[in-house]
Amino acid sequence: MGSEYIGVCYGLDGTDLPTPQDVIDLCNSNNIRKMRIYKPNEDVMKPLGDSGIVLILGVPNEEIEALAKKSSDARKWVQDNVQKYIRNVNFSYIAVGNRVLPSDQAFQSVFPAMKNINDAIISLGLENRVKVSTAIDTRILGELKLPSQATFRDDAINYMEQIIKFLVETGAPLLANVHPYFARVNPSNKFSLDFALFTAKSPDFIYDGCLTYTNLFDFMLDGIYCAVEKLASRRLEIVVSETGWPSTGGPDANISNAKTYNTKLIRHVQSGTPRRPKTIETYLFAMFDENQAPNAIDKNFGLFFTDKRPKYPGIFPLN
Repeated sequence: MGSEYIGVCYGLDGTDLPTPQDVIDLCNSNNIRKMRIYKPNEDVMKPLGDSGIVLILGVPNEEIEALAKKSSDARKWVQDNVQKYIRNVNFSYIAVGNRVLPSDQAFQSVFPAMKNINDAIISLGLENRVKVSTAIDTRILGELKLPSQATFRDDAINYMEQIIKFLVETGAPLLANVHPYFARVNPSNKFSLDFALFTAKSPDFIYDGCLTYTNLFDFMLDGIYCAVEKLASRRLEIVVSETGWPSTGGPDANISNAKTYNTKLIRHVQSGTPRRPKTIETYLFAMFDENQAPNAIDKNFGLFFTDKRPKYPGIFPLN
């Protein structure tokens, strides 16, 4: 198991990264069958061809407004970045934007861009080959006291209503970045380290009605599910499009904690959450440390050193 539902996030914000061909070879040798990239890159797409790796392809936040304004631009984007490669590359989802918040310039353009890209996919006859979604994170929720009480922020409800309706209609999942690390180190929260690392004992468990939460990952993911259920008339699946733990660069960031989190996560997601007890498609963040990542803490989530050695044993190869 593992290779069926675990993928990796492959970012390119580094100066000393292996070549894309070496990265694809590394994935194949470690039985990594799913990948997320954050923007189109021809050097990555070529070796992906016929690799058997299933891809989430991102639309960068800075391109969203243009794709929302002109359907012709969206069609060209799909032609250049999807149709061009679809004979050899196995696409799963197009992620239109990554953790776009109400304060971001692209916020109001995400849904129109999703619609334009989906219309282009349909017009090109690709609707059975790839679905369109967007990647949110838990900052788009209001205060998360208990999963059952979770709602989207007041300034994001209309936005999420449109997106959820679209996803239900098209049969696509919602992509969600779920990072217990950031919830744990946020000083306004009181989550224990053990609760964040899947190592909690009963005194640290959190009870929500008849459901028992033994870890922060489930707590956060079920919070998103509950917020969605308050807006959706039908069930909507969620794919965890990012999760991980840094090995340095912040509180509780060390190799021991990163190994514990990722090892236990891989085992855990096979059984799902208390609210949704089914296997969760999950993408580990990230393939490598990235020394040019915009935020300092984001530089140190790598699962592999840039010389392609695993940063810690016990995770790869996936079974």
